[in-house]
Amino acid sequence: MDEYQTEELTELRNHLLELSDGYAERYGRDHIYNSFQMLLSQLNQLLEKHPDTKRITFDYKGKSLQPTEYDHKEGVVKLKFREEPPPTLWDGTHPRQAEWNALWEKLVPDSGEADTRYGEALRALGRLEHEYYNNGFCNAIEDRRITDFYQDFIDHLISFGAPMDGFERWMLTQEYSSCDFDSAAARRFNAIETFLLDYDGAQD
Repeated sequence: MDEYQTEELTELRNHLLELSDGYAERYGRDHIYNSFQMLLSQLNQLLEKHPDTKRITFDYKGKSLQPTEYDHKEGVVKLKFREEPPPTLWDGTHPRQAEWNALWEKLVPDSGEADTRYGEALRALGRLEHEYYNNGFCNAIEDRRITDFYQDFIDHLISFGAPMDGFERWMLTQEYSSCDFDSAAARRFNAIETFLLDYDGAQD
């Protein structure tokens, strides 16, 4: 930061220091947290003018947060933040990606049902993830109910013992434009993936 001594950046930096050093004890940490997020968002916009400077991020309790919504009403600025989703198999960043890919290639056919219950469980989860991340469940939900085609995938995973508690209720809250694509969704899918990857009866 020292190499950019512009008036705007210096003012924002000083404001950040003032908040952290002088206001925390007076107003409480939650208030400071919100103030930091607002100022860091403004700071990022300014830093875009200097492409050789790395973007500043904010970690809260070990989680990376990003602003998603802004609102200003009656002199109060409100920001909503979302936790950066954990790595997923769908985006190719999961730490067990290679293991999953190998199982998929071995047990899931290019089309049609798999030959084993385990392979079909992998296929079922893959179809649900594809429908969620690609289409927002728009093909899976009709008239506020899950279609038989996708219900069959859910039922197979349930019968297989996968952690599906609340999945259908959650699914009905995620229809198309209402999809969150957030950390909660990623954790839900990751829990099922981990169960399947740790399953020791691959010949079922």
